[in-house]
Amino acid sequence: MSVPDRSGVTEAPTPARVAPPWGSIVIIIVMILGGLVLETTDGRHVHLRGWPQTVLPEICWSQRWLGWSCPLCGATRSVILLVRGQWTESWNRQPAGVLVLLAATISAGISWIGYVRGPRSGMTVSVLTQSLWVGIFMILVLRHAWIAAGWSESASKLPRTHASAPAVR
Repeated sequence: MSVPDRSGVTEAPTPARVAPPWGSIVIIIVMILGGLVLETTDGRHVHLRGWPQTVLPEICWSQRWLGWSCPLCGATRSVILLVRGQWTESWNRQPAGVLVLLAATISAGISWIGYVRGPRSGMTVSVLTQSLWVGIFMILVLRHAWIAAGWSESASKLPRTHASAPAVR
């Protein structure tokens, strides 16, 4: 038996299967669990639920080093309120918490759809998720700049514990 001559014939490479995007699900679960195990009693400091003496340190470098609030300052408190069902209060305190949790959920959905559809959808998934996160970031930065510049009528009505309120020096 002779072997057919296959010279000049190239086989299409089999696309490698990528790992499931479990990280996106883990981020959402961590945010929800964080909202359940943390609480804020004074609207400014976050502590473990039931233990007000365990105040967590400020993690915002901008606030700590420069004395300025950043576009995400207050997002933890916002997520805590959101997870507890206080949606309006969460949005009023800091829309970033709502937007980040929503974006994480949409991003996870896009990633899982891309995983199910296969490696050929990798570029589409990448572009969609990056566009989503850049868009959310730009909205938050522009909102923060708008309030910081004092162009918002509501800026003077914000409580001093609101993340977008001008920082007190």
